[in-house]
Amino acid sequence: MNKIFLCLMVCFFCHYAKAQLSDSFEKGTIITCEGVKIDGYIKTNDLSHLSSEICFKLAEKDVKYIKYNTTQIQSFQTATGKIFDLLAMQINEDSMGIKVFANLILKGETSLYKTIFKSKIFYIVVREDKNYVLQDDELIFGETEIRKYNYQGVLNFATEGFLTKKYSKIAFKEKDFTKIISEYNTSKGYKSKEETYDEKNIHYTIVNIGGGGKKDESEFFLQAMYRLYYPKISRSTSLNFGLNYFNYQYLRIIQ
Repeated sequence: MNKIFLCLMVCFFCHYAKAQLSDSFEKGTIITCEGVKIDGYIKTNDLSHLSSEICFKLAEKDVKYIKYNTTQIQSFQTATGKIFDLLAMQINEDSMGIKVFANLILKGETSLYKTIFKSKIFYIVVREDKNYVLQDDELIFGETEIRKYNYQGVLNFATEGFLTKKYSKIAFKEKDFTKIISEYNTSKGYKSKEETYDEKNIHYTIVNIGGGGKKDESEFFLQAMYRLYYPKISRSTSLNFGLNYFNYQYLRIIQ
C-alpha cells in the first residue's frame, strides 16, 4: 500500500510541474513579408527564442502550430502589447550580419529595440531607417582580454553627440538607453512612448518522495524544489530553491 501511495504522489507532482511549464500562446497578429496580415495565436513563454522564429496557430484550441522565421514574416505583435519588427544589423565589430525579430521598447522619431541572439542581449537604435547596435563588452573563450564594442560611442553617434553633452559615462542598462533616447527625442521636439506590457513570471514546485530497503537497512527521502522562471529573459533562466531530506536506518540483529 505504501509503495502504491509513493508512486501516485510522484506521478502527481511530475504532472503538476509539467502543466506549469506547458507552452503558452497569446492572441496576436503576424504580417508576412508579402504584407499579408494574419490573426491567430503566438507562443511567447520563451522570449529568447523569438529573435529567430515564432510558433503560430490560427485557433487557440489547435494542437499543431506553424513555425515562421525571419525570411517569412516582417513583424508580429500580441494583444498584450508585445511588438516585434524584423531588423537587419551588424554585430561583433561589424564582422557579422544578421536579421532578427526585435522587441520595440521605446517608440519615437528615434526608437529603441531589444533582442536576444545566441543568449546575448542586444539593443538597436533606429534613426532615419538606420540601425545602430549596442553590444555589451565580453570575454571570448580563448582570449586574454575583454573584447570591447564601444556601445557608448555608438549611442553617442546615433544621437548626434547628445550622449556626451549630458553624460560622461553610462552602463550597459536598458533604463539608461531608454532615458537618453527619450531625452534626445525631446530635444528635437519629438515625443517618445515606452512600449510596456505585463509579463508574469512562471512559478512551479517539484516534490519527489520515495524509499526503499534491503536486509537490515532502509531509507526514506524527500526532495522539494521551487523554481521561478523569467520569460522576459529566457525560459532557461531561473531562480531555484531546494530542500533535501534523507533518513537512513540500519538494523543489526544480535544473536
